[in-house]
Amino acid sequence: MPEKVTYHQPVEIIPIVMATPSEDIAWGESSQTEQQSVVATTLPVPEAQVVTVAIDEPENEATPLVGPRHQQRHPSEGEGRSSVSSQLPAEHQQQTSTSFHDEADNDATKQCCSFVGKFRDWPFAVLFWIHLVVIIHVGLTNSSAGYERVVQDFNWTQLEQHIAESDDVSPEDLTQMESFIEDAYEWVQGYVDRIILYSMIPAAISAILLVDLTLTAVRPCTTTILTLSLLGSVITAILGALAILIAQPSVFGFFLACLLVGVTSFFACTVWPLRSFVGINLKVSLEGMAHNLGTYLWAIFFSNMCVVWVVFWFYTLFGLSFLIHIRCEDQLHRDEKLRLEKDDDDECNMGGGVFILLVMSLYWTTNVIINYLRCTIAGVMATWLYAKEDAKCCCSSAIWGSLMRGATYSFGSICFGSLVQGFVEFLRCIITSAKRNRTSMTNGHDDGCCGGLCFCIIECVANLGGDTLDYFSQWNYIYIALYGYTYVESGKAVMRLFRTKGWELNTDGSMSIISERLTSYVLGSLSIAIGITTGTVVLFTERIVTGSHQDSQNESYVYGPLPNWRIFAFLIGFLIGLVMSSILMHVVKGAVNTFIVCWADNCSRIEAEHPAMSHMILEAWQRSFPHSSRLSEGPIPIPHPT
Repeated sequence: MPEKVTYHQPVEIIPIVMATPSEDIAWGESSQTEQQSVVATTLPVPEAQVVTVAIDEPENEATPLVGPRHQQRHPSEGEGRSSVSSQLPAEHQQQTSTSFHDEADNDATKQCCSFVGKFRDWPFAVLFWIHLVVIIHVGLTNSSAGYERVVQDFNWTQLEQHIAESDDVSPEDLTQMESFIEDAYEWVQGYVDRIILYSMIPAAISAILLVDLTLTAVRPCTTTILTLSLLGSVITAILGALAILIAQPSVFGFFLACLLVGVTSFFACTVWPLRSFVGINLKVSLEGMAHNLGTYLWAIFFSNMCVVWVVFWFYTLFGLSFLIHIRCEDQLHRDEKLRLEKDDDDECNMGGGVFILLVMSLYWTTNVIINYLRCTIAGVMATWLYAKEDAKCCCSSAIWGSLMRGATYSFGSICFGSLVQGFVEFLRCIITSAKRNRTSMTNGHDDGCCGGLCFCIIECVANLGGDTLDYFSQWNYIYIALYGYTYVESGKAVMRLFRTKGWELNTDGSMSIISERLTSYVLGSLSIAIGITTGTVVLFTERIVTGSHQDSQNESYVYGPLPNWRIFAFLIGFLIGLVMSSILMHVVKGAVNTFIVCWADNCSRIEAEHPAMSHMILEAWQRSFPHSSRLSEGPIPIPHPT
């Protein structure tokens, strides 16, 4: 494993010897006598400039906080690595070895031990648990009381009389409404359980199986899948353009068709050179998650937690709203003077402050659950990259260790980042609602250019800021999971990573950040394909079940007299398949991002654990970026978090 050597030297050309594997080795094989070729390069060293070079002796390198320290090996141990230090000028060898070991020992010790027993951003964790207890208490007590009062005060006869006295409702309309309510009640009583048993459960099971089969089939040929996805997107855009021209044969239709084809073709041409590098990233991530299948199960569990929380939040919101409204009306009935003063029904609605706090709670809690899952995925993937012996089974110690670190030492940082994201999402929601209310108040007509332009600019800035924060946050949580950083420190580390490794628009036109977008695009395409297949499976299952019940009086035994039941059945299967596959693909995407960070931070340590895989990565990088070697320059100096 390379170490960092710091020295000062006037401008001269120093030969730096780097060793790379000379032959491709199949994954899963390891050889202590692997043949290697030595490639000599030269680096100019400016005067009074701190230079970091790679040498043997890996013990003192700053270490990510995953995996045991006794498993930090290096290919130089028994593999005939060439030493860079031997190529340095003789007058600098003693200076570099002495100055480096003293600093590296202290830095490595601080970096490793700073995570243990130290809680990051802990006030935000305390605040989150307090808020969660308050919301649960309000939901179980006040909201439940509100629903009890609604059931107690509800009078169907009085409601029917009120509707009958309305001038807009005729007796025939009232009879049809009563008949519809009775039919809907009978349908719910007789067919909802059949839909759950014969449609939803088979859809969920088939979606999980399809994801497993898809990822297993994609793993050996990721680059081919990327190529087919890009070609398929261009073909789909051309077909869509033809459909637009047929439906709208005009200048505007021609413009839309050209825009669709042009944007899609530009994206495909831009990311086309990155296919090899993105393909190997995806292959490595799938390989790592295949050894830790329990991560997928935890992803499903946390997604169900999000659904449960959203349902409970709506239960709390409506119940508390009912209770506030009923208590306000009771007070008005008791106080006639107060009733005369509050002649507006809005006075009895929930206050704006309570509603804002509830909305912030919704965004904050859901973001905490999602980001906790991100940290878990990052910890598991990094452990497999750096210490694969600890991450080789479904319920490995890497999974439990990542869960424990995320729930203890890093939970405050997760809560802090989630609060920032939730606040930005809340502002976007407020701006969108204000724009919608303004449009409804003006009946769709703009009351002035200035007002509409201001709203448009504010909405654009809010969306841009929110999207930027969401993008960089997914990298922040990787550093939180790996090194135990605070949320602010992780953000600085991400920016340092992008600046140091040059992950931006380079002079040769290569854009590395787009590789992450390409991964998301491919995984999204696979999710849509799985959703369509799951919808077809639901239709096929319904035909089998209906065929086995010949005594059914309706065309469908599962859906009964429901009109257009085929569309309804396909939508159920499609949505369940899309959601389930998106959840599991989120694990793969998180693993890809973690691999990119780990490789950029410490590629030599990954090479020690996975030599054959590292050779394939370097080859893919050279094919995608033939004029750049920034990704293989060695580890980034990681400062000790304050």
